[in-house]
Amino acid sequence: MSEWRERANRRRDERHTAIPDDAPRSKPGNKNTKKWCKGKVGREHKPICIDHNSIKDWKILACTECGKHLDYYWPCRWWGEPHPAPAWVR
Repeated sequence: MSEWRERANRRRDERHTAIPDDAPRSKPGNKNTKKWCKGKVGREHKPICIDHNSIKDWKILACTECGKHLDYYWPCRWWGEPHPAPAWVR
């Protein structure tokens, strides 16, 4: 058999053999859930300020769509003056 025929047969055999389970596979890219809701580009978070379950002074900024906690606020009174509240705290 000629050389080109052997290469063609080898290439055809490689196409029809199953990939072993231990072979490395490509992984999907990471989703940017910090910026986008559910990691879908273009879908912004819809944040709402809610009270913490057990401590009433603590506040949580959470997304209404995906439930992700975007930010926390608690007034720290142990070292003098409490921290100023961010704009999203009601």
